[in-house]
Amino acid sequence: MIINSPWIEGAKEFLVQNHKRYKLFIASGTPQDEIVNIASDLNIAQYFCGIYGSPRKKEELIQFIFSKNQFQKEEIIFIGDALTDYEAAKNSSVQFIGILSNNIKFPVGVQVFRNFIEISKWLPSQY
Repeated sequence: MIINSPWIEGAKEFLVQNHKRYKLFIASGTPQDEIVNIASDLNIAQYFCGIYGSPRKKEELIQFIFSKNQFQKEEIIFIGDALTDYEAAKNSSVQFIGILSNNIKFPVGVQVFRNFIEISKWLPSQY
């Protein structure tokens, strides 16, 4: 069950420190009601501008976030730990950052980090 999954190092701190700086969203393959409940149970829902799940595919969720918020593609960074995350970002023409977990091998050239501590160090110089 997702709620019992371990946190990626630095993830909660990243949310607390950056939710006012960046507009954060969840686009998950987990069913919509379940991902909303999980975010609420973990006491992190307040850090997100939107929490979205299946049955819509991640690519559809990215497009929905675009249209609802009038973002430009260059304003979006999709952070994920699965190849489906990478594919959704690629198919939506948005930047992708991979989190190295679950022994996933991202394609050569994909920006990857081990945790959110590394992402936090990288983001301020980029955005």
